Amino acid sequence: MKNAKKSLTPGVITLLGLLSLVPLVLPLLSSLISGKYPKKMTSLNKDAGTIYRLLINSGFSERVAMWGTAQSAHETDNFTSPIYRNNLNAFGMTYVGQKEARGEKNGYAWYESQPDSIKDYKRLFKIYGFGPWSTVESFVNMLKEKKYFEAPTAEYLKGVRYFIDLYFINGKLKKELIPAGAGGTW
Repeated sequence: MKNAKKSLTPGVITLLGLLSLVPLVLPLLSSLISGKYPKKMTSLNKDAGTIYRLLINSGFSERVAMWGTAQSAHETDNFTSPIYRNNLNAFGMTYVGQKEARGEKNGYAWYESQPDSIKDYKRLFKIYGFGPWSTVESFVNMLKEKKYFEAPTAEYLKGVRYFIDLYFINGKLKKELIPAGAGGTW
């Protein structure tokens, strides 16, 4: 008499194991597909106010300073990346001998201060040209044309727009990011 019990084959066991992972992986896949940032990205970081003021003080228009601040937030993982924290590199710039950089750490320019990073960013725009950009799309497209970033343009634009929405209302920096009293960094 043949054994009435059927044994599970290794292929069936593997399939069952993969299926048991679906509830764990679906939320991650959903957030990646939707392009939404993790929860930590929803909180305001006062460094955005500092970068915005530094851009304005360096001669950028309010509109371009807004886009640059959002670009900085996107490049630095909302001002939390090691490149930003350890190198004071507000724009994720690789080291290519920038005038204000003190050297290179892990392939990226490192600075003694955020204003030094902004000075090199401004030099970069003198090389790139200052526009005219009428929209954030034209700004991001110029960055892509100049090979500033490698990500797909739509993905980068989505990140910049996300941070514009997080830090600005009707083109103005959110009030909670404007320090009381006179200028300077936080």
